[in-house]
Amino acid sequence: MSKTRRAFYFLTGLIMVPLGILFILEPAEGYEYVLLLLVLALLGYAVNHLIYYFLLARFKTGGIEVLFKGLIFLDAGLFALDLNDVPKAYGMLYMIGIMSLSGLIDLLQGNQARILQSGHWKYQMGYGAGKLFFGLSCLFFLDSARILTLVFGLGVLNMAVNRISIAFRKTDMVYVK
Repeated sequence: MSKTRRAFYFLTGLIMVPLGILFILEPAEGYEYVLLLLVLALLGYAVNHLIYYFLLARFKTGGIEVLFKGLIFLDAGLFALDLNDVPKAYGMLYMIGIMSLSGLIDLLQGNQARILQSGHWKYQMGYGAGKLFFGLSCLFFLDSARILTLVFGLGVLNMAVNRISIAFRKTDMVYVK
C-alpha cells in the first residue's frame, strides 16, 4: 500500500471517530447527520469513480465496470438524498441494508482470503461479522431512531478503528519472477 493511500485511510479514520462520537452523544438529532454522511459518502464514491472512468478507465480493459459502479453509487446517493422526506423508519432500513450488505461483502472477501491462505483473513472475517452484527442488531431497535443512531454510531467507530489499523498494518511484498 502506498504512503498516500495509508495517509488517506488514517485521515478518514480520524474523521470518522468524532462522527461516531457525535452520533453516540447526540442520538436525537443524529439521524440527519447519519443521512448526510451516507449521502456524502455515496456521492463522493460515485464522483470519484466517474472521474476515474472518464480520465483513464475507459481506455483500460474492464473500464466499463468502473462506469457502471459509479452510476450505481450515484443513483444510490441521489436516492439517499430524498430519504429525509420519508418516515425515518424507511431511511433507517436503507442504512441498515447498506451496512449489512457491506458486512456480508467483507465476510465473503475474508472467506476468499482464507481460501487463498492470506494472513489477514481472520481480521477481515471479524470485521465483516462486526459490521453485519451492527447492521442486523439495528433491526431489533427499528422503533426507536435514538437507539438506532446510537448503534449506528458504534458501527462508525468500529469502521474508524478498522481504517486506522489498516493504515498501520504491514503489507506483504509480492515479487514476480
